[in-house]
Amino acid sequence: MRVIAILLLALSLMACASSRPPSVNGLEASQSLGHGFWLITAAENVEGSFESVGHFSYCYYNTLNLGHCDRMSPSPSGKFAIYQQAASGLVMFFNARTGQSKQITATFPGLLGQATWQEPNQRVEFKAGKPGAEQSVTFDFSGAVGGT
Repeated sequence: MRVIAILLLALSLMACASSRPPSVNGLEASQSLGHGFWLITAAENVEGSFESVGHFSYCYYNTLNLGHCDRMSPSPSGKFAIYQQAASGLVMFFNARTGQSKQITATFPGLLGQATWQEPNQRVEFKAGKPGAEQSVTFDFSGAVGGT
């Protein structure tokens, strides 16, 4: 009985450790998206602006900062994600195994909306655009997974 209690305690501690956001200076808010993916809001000093402190959103995979972004959709397995860069609006594909991102839109397609993952077929379909006028975009990531 004691061994079971120790194992349960160890498992709960591991679960808590993996559910903590990455350490970020100025952390104001964090949202776990599961599988180590996070949306983080951080306060940063801004020079030459009306306000001296800006509030910026970042996408993270564990401790890897994927950059300024506002929207992210991890795959159900947690092996992949798509996210939208804040400055350019480009949609990116992220491979968690390699830690690499790949640009999947050539221009700003509108705001990234709902994503539907079809991992067995190595495809993700996402909506982008103004609400009510979204367009569907399908990305075949079979060439972007590096043999996964």
